[in-house]
Amino acid sequence: MKCGIFLLLQSPGMRPSQETYDHALEQGVLADQLGFDYIVAAEHHFSSYGFLPCPQLLIPILAERTQHIRFSTAVVVLPLRNPIQLAEEIAMLDILTKGRVEVGFGTGYQQYEFDRFGVKLEENRAMFEEALELITKLLSTENVTHQGRYWRLPETTILPRPITKPHPPFWRATSSVSTMAWSLAHGLKVITGGTASSMDRIINNWHLFQEAVELAQVPWPQEFIIQRGVYVSESEEDAKSMLPHAVWHTRTARGLSANALPVDAGRAMTELTAQGARSHLSG
Repeated sequence: MKCGIFLLLQSPGMRPSQETYDHALEQGVLADQLGFDYIVAAEHHFSSYGFLPCPQLLIPILAERTQHIRFSTAVVVLPLRNPIQLAEEIAMLDILTKGRVEVGFGTGYQQYEFDRFGVKLEENRAMFEEALELITKLLSTENVTHQGRYWRLPETTILPRPITKPHPPFWRATSSVSTMAWSLAHGLKVITGGTASSMDRIINNWHLFQEAVELAQVPWPQEFIIQRGVYVSESEEDAKSMLPHAVWHTRTARGLSANALPVDAGRAMTELTAQGARSHLSG
């Protein structure tokens, strides 16, 4: 089993951005020193839910300050990206990290973000699949042409070329059997779960993953990547004091997904109180 840390660069209280980034870099360096296997960074936009619009810019800095730890994104939101430019960025990351990078992709889910990029959320899956196809071709072959629904490209070879062949490992975030199976069949690792995932949900996702492996007809074993929030403390009292922040995270994600949460100057206006945490758990 391998373990990593997840960097969301989240700040319910809107602390200064410089402080948020300095703290994330300190966490990454410490994770490498402690022997963790991965640093995983998430892309989000326009709210205090996440201060990291481009994980691809953070990873090279962490790579320069660390020795052994590997990196991934979880996730780059493909429908919000130009896949041609992203393929170039992935090749650069592979070189700058000396082959220590993997790339997690997602379809995206926050209506709030999609609206502000002028992208239709209901087309995210079709855009994802076309973008992934194009990125894979650009990284693994030369003289690529593409005529798709969303992107067109005359004969092109991206430079630089990745050092990992045919390309760095890819992940996909999902929790459905059909999407897991599609991802496995296309050579992607599967990441599932979430910060507030219960053990029951994790176990259920494991069973779904086993079904997906059979459906995809890929060899066993396959890597199964789980994201789950963990807080290590010397006292139960201290651990409970962090509960409102976990509840804030979950409520904010749901509110932004439905585009139903007020955001004022970037601050997601989610209740952050112990009372709110208790009502969340009881509800």
